[in-house]
Amino acid sequence: MAQRTSDLILAAESSLAFLAQLQEEEERHEASTVEDVDMTSYEPVATRPEASRAAKAAALLDELEAASVEKSVKKGMAHVKVQFPDRSVEYVDVDAATTTIGHVLYLAWAKRQSTPKPSDAPRFVGLFQGQEVPSDWVLLDCGLALEGTLHLQLASSSRSPKANMRSHDHATISSISNAYTTQSNDNDNTYSNPTMHRATWMEHSVRPEEEAFATALDQLYTKLEMVEDPNQLCQQVLSQYVEILQNEIEARVKAGVPSSSSSTPAPFSLQHGFSFQNKQPDPSVLLNELKNERNTWRLLYELRELSILKNDDLCVLQTSSQLPLTASSTELDAIAALENRNKLYALQKTVLKWLEAVAAENVEATTEKRHMHARTLKQLQRQRRSSVVCAMDPDGPLREGDSYVDDDDAEDELDLLTSVWRLLRAGKPREAADLCIQLGQPWRAASLAGGEVNGACEGDDGVTRWGNPYRMLWKQMCWQLSDANATASMAKTTSLQARELERIVYAALSGNANVLLSSPTCACWEDHVWALTKAAVGHIEDDAISHLLELKAQSTSLALELNTDHMRLYRSFLTSTKAIGGRYISSMDALFADVSGSANAVVREQAMHPHRRIQAKLVASRVDVIVRDILAGLVDTDAEPFSWDLGLNVPSTHRASPQLLRFGAHFVLFLQTTGEVFDVNAGHKVLKAYLRHLVQHKHFKLVALYASSLPEDARGAVYAQCVTMVPSHACLASIAPFCPPPLFAHVAKTAAEARMTMPNASDAMRIGALEILCYDESHRAEAVVQANLLARRFVLEDKHSSLKPLLAALPVDTLALLDQVDFGDRADELRRTVREHLAWKAYVEATEAYDAWRSLVGARCAVHCFSEEEAEVKTLLFRASVALAALTDVLHFEHGWLLHSAIDNADALRARCLPSLVFSAHRVQMETLAAIERLQFYPAAAIPTMTRPLARDALQLADVVADEHYSVYKAFSTTEMRHLLTLLQQSALAHLSP
Repeated sequence: MAQRTSDLILAAESSLAFLAQLQEEEERHEASTVEDVDMTSYEPVATRPEASRAAKAAALLDELEAASVEKSVKKGMAHVKVQFPDRSVEYVDVDAATTTIGHVLYLAWAKRQSTPKPSDAPRFVGLFQGQEVPSDWVLLDCGLALEGTLHLQLASSSRSPKANMRSHDHATISSISNAYTTQSNDNDNTYSNPTMHRATWMEHSVRPEEEAFATALDQLYTKLEMVEDPNQLCQQVLSQYVEILQNEIEARVKAGVPSSSSSTPAPFSLQHGFSFQNKQPDPSVLLNELKNERNTWRLLYELRELSILKNDDLCVLQTSSQLPLTASSTELDAIAALENRNKLYALQKTVLKWLEAVAAENVEATTEKRHMHARTLKQLQRQRRSSVVCAMDPDGPLREGDSYVDDDDAEDELDLLTSVWRLLRAGKPREAADLCIQLGQPWRAASLAGGEVNGACEGDDGVTRWGNPYRMLWKQMCWQLSDANATASMAKTTSLQARELERIVYAALSGNANVLLSSPTCACWEDHVWALTKAAVGHIEDDAISHLLELKAQSTSLALELNTDHMRLYRSFLTSTKAIGGRYISSMDALFADVSGSANAVVREQAMHPHRRIQAKLVASRVDVIVRDILAGLVDTDAEPFSWDLGLNVPSTHRASPQLLRFGAHFVLFLQTTGEVFDVNAGHKVLKAYLRHLVQHKHFKLVALYASSLPEDARGAVYAQCVTMVPSHACLASIAPFCPPPLFAHVAKTAAEARMTMPNASDAMRIGALEILCYDESHRAEAVVQANLLARRFVLEDKHSSLKPLLAALPVDTLALLDQVDFGDRADELRRTVREHLAWKAYVEATEAYDAWRSLVGARCAVHCFSEEEAEVKTLLFRASVALAALTDVLHFEHGWLLHSAIDNADALRARCLPSLVFSAHRVQMETLAAIERLQFYPAAAIPTMTRPLARDALQLADVVADEHYSVYKAFSTTEMRHLLTLLQQSALAHLSP
């Protein structure tokens, strides 16, 4: 720690002078307007050096300030310092593994608000290392290491966030890595994709759940052919999906992210943020999205488990008389027969189990041991006045009012009934009864346990009985209690709330779905589906037991439950409940349709959420509707015919979140693996949307995996677009295992051509495209072909200077490799390609030699003696001879330079290159001659012996140009030929002069 302090002091002292120098410059330039801001560097254009130094100084101050703050201040949380535009700061402590950038900025903003609301928050924009940071990325995804600077900006609807940026508007975050220090260069990457200009330093980061999902899918593909039971493997993969999401949910909950209170999470759009006024993503909304996805995978697991275990035994039963029951069967046998034979009942029980498992995570039952109403009892005993009601039975407050009930006792009862309701909703009636006993209300536990199915068994100790033979009478009383509204005498809010909870508890026990649906406590889609499903399950069970009792009544009347009055009550109750529970004994579609048309606006809105629509159709086994109408409907908003063009250079038109896209892709791939029947084109649309997202974010390893199951033509199209976006050998290595050699060659060629022909593509980008073709040695011939094509384009575009880096991009062993390959029928084509490549290589070498001579002639300096002049002349003549040899090699190229090459525009290329080479050769000779004639210390007699050969060779250029074998003259225009004749005339005069 002492060493660290010393280092900081030393750094501060060494920067004082520098800061003093900058102070005046900062004051002079701080009035710069937003119009003077360069969009690449965020610095004033006219004052970039000063602003750059100012930015460095600000960064140094931030480092000194942040160094005194530890990265972890409590329970491993990251300590974040957020600095606002006015230089004031706020500190927040967050979990780096679960907290997003947007939430960090929101927390800092919320600290300054008296009553902060997410809906009131302005739209924040964060920039790190000069690049915009997507708000839905967590801190850990950004790289958790040293201190970094996050620039905080309030977005404007009329200006780009970058335009309002000032050098001091930043937020220092101790949990963001400083490793990403390379600024992106827009000039080198001109691919017109508006979404790719955001946070390019993070494009290779993969969210934890994305990586885990991809790993699970890869294991499914790898092990599918090796296992004996594919169904078991598929169930394991579904379990992994659920576990991945559950771990992510638990991590976010542990970090303090609350569940969203809104009815329907707003879908996230890659281009426009969240749909509600383009605000920052609410962490609670993202948490609910994870829960919805987990619930869907869990439902699919349960439904497949039912299908695997009981598919052969289940059938659709119209009436209970079709059950295999006899007079000797028990009520448990009737329930078991329903589970094993009635398909719809088994399905409804599975849905009920799933809904109760979803609700179980919200169960937080009170565990404090206390005697209920103890305070009220002591108060009544102490007062002992006749005017005070002394009835302490459970119905006392309903008859006499709740004025004498102690407020704390009323609160205790409310807590108990809340816990009882949650336990019942989670499918734990025994735990609810045990809780009532534990908290001093055994009578309530008895009232909850009256619905147990009646049964008996005979053992060594005699007959053992369980359950309630008058179960239907108990159920009738629960129904009446839930319908009763005896709250007129109650005044306390807690007592009224407790009574409402008591009503829905008994409504759930008796199947009175109308009370549940109208209760404000059941205010979500899952509660409504649970209420109707439970009522339907209860009606089917009651009908089966009623049929069993009728069978028993035909043989005996000794059993208690066979009493005539009880049987009449039984039949009457079934008739009265058929309107509620009996509506769904043939199909679950009507149930979900009723929930979608609920009188509760919140439930109706939730029913339109994609995951709940998917869940409803899963129960009905309508996977075709899920893929075609729901998933594909979310991502397919274009009227154009389907193609595998990912549309990377245009904004997306759909509003599906990345999480939903990932779910849709995995759902389609899973169904495809398990052999489900659905519209293949619709499935491809869903996969295409997710692949587009992955390619945009440069997740090439995931693209390779997810596209591996596509048909070969689709796979090639996707891989080619991915390589076009990420032209690296790592990307090629990722897709190579999924491509046969012909497809891989097609992908490499298509990607290289696409990058070479991109609109507004820089020369460096087009040259860099050759690296794609150089990855595989078997593609070198195509690399040479593309290099030749690019060389022609550069010449026709008058970009001769780009030829040298173009040829340098090809590995030096390219021609040697081509010489070793037998191309068979393509041998002649290859020879022409190599010949053209050698022609371009000779041209580049000639221009390089000429430039070397030209640089020497233009850089001559004064000499003071003969030895200096002699050395200079030797160098000049050497460079001139090298240049002339290289130029002559082109003009005397074997069989003519680009002559007889079968190139469409060969004449145009020769016309652009050869005349300039001839003129360059003449200039080398004549300017070298002139330089020799200006020598000061050389003997006068020696000068003509050096100049005369130069003049003669210059005159002989006429023979070179006129040689019919090389046909150089055909490349000259009339004007150029006149100019050449003028130059030759000058050469002749120089040759004839003494």
